[in-house]
Amino acid sequence: MLVVHGIWAYGALSLWAEDSDGPATAQPRAGRPSRAPRAHPFASGLDGLADAVAELAGLAADLARKAIEDELTLWLPGTADGPLASPALIRPPGTGPARPPGRPARPALAAWRLPALTFAPDTALDLLAVLDEPGARSSQAVTGGSVLYLGAVARLAGDLAARGRVLPALVTSAGGREAGYEARWRPVLSGADAQRARDLAAAMPPLCRATDPDGAPSARVLTDALEVLADVAARARLARDHGFGLVAAGPGRRPARIPVAERWAAALTGADAQVPVATPEDEAEAAELAAGLEAWRASAQVPVGPVRTCFRLIEPPAEVQAELSEGGQGGQEEPPGEPAQARAGGK
Repeated sequence: MLVVHGIWAYGALSLWAEDSDGPATAQPRAGRPSRAPRAHPFASGLDGLADAVAELAGLAADLARKAIEDELTLWLPGTADGPLASPALIRPPGTGPARPPGRPARPALAAWRLPALTFAPDTALDLLAVLDEPGARSSQAVTGGSVLYLGAVARLAGDLAARGRVLPALVTSAGGREAGYEARWRPVLSGADAQRARDLAAAMPPLCRATDPDGAPSARVLTDALEVLADVAARARLARDHGFGLVAAGPGRRPARIPVAERWAAALTGADAQVPVATPEDEAEAAELAAGLEAWRASAQVPVGPVRTCFRLIEPPAEVQAELSEGGQGGQEEPPGEPAQARAGGK
């Protein structure tokens, strides 16, 4: 029996599994002691893992075949004999690790290498949705708590996109074919959504933070996963409801230079998020646009605690009132002089 685990690392979803039929202890090291990562003794091979994920996915089994074969190094609790098994892993009687007499060794974190299947964000969103369903069953595997947890993160991302709780952004590119920027949809967390995110961060299984020997901060791991999945969910809704290429080129000859704002809008509604920036003029436009969009997103965040709303009402200048009066849209013309001002405020 396999126990399938999930981790969000390096901008993608990776799945790996423990195999109850694997050896309970690791091969002893030869030579001098070393802190180099050791091979996980009872991690499942990739073929068995792919078959188990496909069976768990049911009708969406083809998603399991879209993975990239990978290897992860995770910091897991264990002893010199090997990593500790998760509580969900059930071994046949008599096949567990031998327990030497005396005081048991105190578990400590150590680096272990293991094979994994890595999924691109768009595939990860769909796969987590099916693995999180109550009907996801397999005769050869069960899903661990980390997979169910990431499924909850994917549900939040999809819910935010469905309710329009995302805003467009222009962010620096982490890599790709061309240096530049990327157009992204970023989640807006406020009110109940912010509380939901805080609860998810507090409930994160330790295994989701195992890429760091000190344990990656749960808030950072959650933010990384939520932002990528929310962007994927928003693009999927655009493609389904409107089709890609929402921003079409205008009539006439194509200009010699396309403004960065137009490149950004096309990347925001298309399949490719890259916004190439090639010249100093492009760089200046991109920086200005990115700053404006970030300020817009910051203003959309609801502050914590009671909210006090203040209004400032300013009477239009006399010349504006005169124009409105002449057009028949206003009342009598005000006498010349300084415009009156009034202020009102309330909770």
